[in-house]
Amino acid sequence: MKMKNWKILKSKINPKNIGYLVLVLWTIFSVVYISWGQWSAYKEKAIQASYDAGINSCVSRLITEAKNTSCQSFTVYNDKETVDVINVQCLSSDGSVQ
Repeated sequence: MKMKNWKILKSKINPKNIGYLVLVLWTIFSVVYISWGQWSAYKEKAIQASYDAGINSCVSRLITEAKNTSCQSFTVYNDKETVDVINVQCLSSDGSVQ
């Protein structure tokens, strides 16, 4: 019985069917490959946009803090360093704080 099924399957396989199979497999591969590339580019752009937004937010906060009218210094820090910052307009011409 198994040999009979193989002969039927073998008789149904012809070059035209193989061509269609190759075309379908190539189309599926191409769609997956292009989609993966587009998804990777989208992720990279999203990460870069988030990074840029974070930088803009940080600079905006620094500017807001520096514009304080009480001329108080404020601390800016990262993992390794800490500095006290004050607006230059709060300094007198001799370098002392007003």
